[in-house]
Amino acid sequence: MDINKIKTFVAVAEKHNMSQTGLSLDPSVISRHINDLEKYYDVKLFIRKPKTLELTPEGQLLLNKARHLVEEFESLKFVLSGKEIHEMNGSLSVFTPTTLASIFLLYYVADFKK
Repeated sequence: MDINKIKTFVAVAEKHNMSQTGLSLDPSVISRHINDLEKYYDVKLFIRKPKTLELTPEGQLLLNKARHLVEEFESLKFVLSGKEIHEMNGSLSVFTPTTLASIFLLYYVADFKK
Protein backbone atom coordinates (compact mmCIF):
# COMPACT_ATOMS: atom_id res chain seq x y z
CA MET A 1 0.00 0.00 0.00
CA ASP A 2 1.25 3.46 -0.92
CA ILE A 3 2.12 5.58 2.14
CA ASN A 4 0.87 8.69 0.31
CA LYS A 5 -2.61 7.18 0.24
CA ILE A 6 -2.39 6.54 3.96
CA LYS A 7 -1.24 10.14 4.56
CA THR A 8 -4.13 11.39 2.45
CA PHE A 9 -6.58 9.28 4.44
CA VAL A 10 -5.26 10.64 7.74
CA ALA A 11 -5.55 14.24 6.51
CA VAL A 12 -9.11 13.71 5.27
CA ALA A 13 -10.15 11.86 8.43
CA GLU A 14 -8.79 14.58 10.69
CA LYS A 15 -10.52 17.39 8.75
CA HIS A 16 -13.72 15.42 7.97
CA ASN A 17 -13.53 17.00 4.54
CA MET A 18 -11.76 16.23 1.26
CA SER A 19 -11.30 19.83 0.17
CA GLN A 20 -9.77 21.26 3.36
CA THR A 21 -6.98 18.77 4.00
CA GLY A 22 -4.10 21.17 3.51
CA LEU A 23 -2.61 18.79 0.96
CA SER A 24 -1.50 20.10 -2.41
CA LEU A 25 -3.54 17.48 -4.23
CA ASP A 26 -6.46 17.83 -6.56
CA PRO A 27 -9.76 16.75 -4.92
CA SER A 28 -10.17 14.03 -7.56
CA VAL A 29 -6.78 12.57 -6.57
CA ILE A 30 -7.77 12.66 -2.90
CA SER A 31 -11.03 10.91 -3.72
CA ARG A 32 -9.18 8.30 -5.76
CA HIS A 33 -6.78 7.64 -2.85
CA ILE A 34 -9.70 7.08 -0.48
CA ASN A 35 -11.48 4.84 -3.00
CA ASP A 36 -8.28 2.82 -3.51
CA LEU A 37 -7.96 2.28 0.24
CA GLU A 38 -11.60 1.22 0.50
CA LYS A 39 -11.08 -1.29 -2.32
CA TYR A 40 -7.79 -2.53 -0.85
CA TYR A 41 -9.27 -3.16 2.60
CA ASP A 42 -12.71 -4.05 1.22
CA VAL A 43 -14.47 -1.79 3.73
CA LYS A 44 -16.24 1.56 3.68
CA LEU A 45 -14.06 4.10 5.52
CA PHE A 46 -16.37 7.14 5.46
CA ILE A 47 -20.05 7.86 5.56
CA ARG A 48 -20.40 10.68 3.07
CA LYS A 49 -22.75 13.42 4.25
CA PRO A 50 -23.64 16.65 2.39
CA LYS A 51 -21.01 18.89 4.03
CA THR A 52 -18.81 16.50 5.95
CA LEU A 53 -17.38 13.01 6.13
CA GLU A 54 -17.92 10.74 9.11
CA LEU A 55 -15.63 7.82 9.85
CA THR A 56 -17.10 4.35 9.96
CA PRO A 57 -15.91 2.06 12.78
CA GLU A 58 -13.48 0.51 10.29
CA GLY A 59 -12.32 3.98 9.28
CA GLN A 60 -11.70 4.91 12.91
CA LEU A 61 -9.67 1.74 13.40
CA LEU A 62 -7.61 2.49 10.30
CA LEU A 63 -7.09 6.09 11.45
CA ASN A 64 -5.73 4.96 14.80
CA LYS A 65 -3.22 2.64 13.12
CA ALA A 66 -2.45 4.97 10.20
CA ARG A 67 -1.44 7.87 12.46
CA HIS A 68 1.21 5.67 14.04
CA LEU A 69 2.34 4.41 10.64
CA VAL A 70 2.72 7.95 9.25
CA GLU A 71 4.73 8.98 12.33
CA GLU A 72 7.03 6.00 11.84
CA PHE A 73 7.58 6.81 8.17
CA GLU A 74 8.33 10.45 8.99
CA SER A 75 10.86 9.47 11.65
CA LEU A 76 12.41 7.00 9.22
CA LYS A 77 13.27 9.90 6.89
CA PHE A 78 15.42 11.42 9.65
CA VAL A 79 17.09 8.12 10.50
CA LEU A 80 18.00 7.37 6.89
CA SER A 81 19.25 10.89 6.22
CA GLY A 82 21.50 10.79 9.28
CA LYS A 83 19.64 13.67 10.88
CA GLU A 84 18.25 11.70 13.77
CA ILE A 85 18.17 13.80 16.92
CA HIS A 86 19.98 12.12 19.80
CA GLU A 87 19.86 14.96 22.27
CA MET A 88 18.13 18.25 22.57
CA ASN A 89 19.92 21.55 22.81
CA GLY A 90 19.00 25.21 23.12
CA SER A 91 17.21 27.11 25.81
CA LEU A 92 13.93 26.43 27.50
CA SER A 93 11.87 29.22 28.99
CA VAL A 94 9.22 28.39 31.57
CA PHE A 95 6.78 31.03 32.79
CA THR A 96 4.90 30.05 35.92
CA PRO A 97 3.56 31.53 39.15
CA THR A 98 6.28 31.83 41.80
CA THR A 99 4.58 29.40 44.17
CA LEU A 100 4.43 26.65 41.58
CA ALA A 101 8.07 27.18 40.62
CA SER A 102 9.40 27.18 44.17
CA ILE A 103 7.39 24.20 45.40
CA PHE A 104 6.98 21.91 42.44
CA LEU A 105 9.10 22.83 39.44
CA LEU A 106 12.51 23.16 41.12
CA TYR A 107 12.20 19.60 42.38
CA TYR A 108 12.33 18.32 38.78
CA VAL A 109 14.82 20.72 37.19
CA ALA A 110 17.95 18.76 38.15
CA ASP A 111 16.64 15.54 36.57
CA PHE A 112 15.51 17.44 33.48
CA LYS A 113 18.94 18.98 32.98
CA LYS A 114 20.57 15.52 33.08
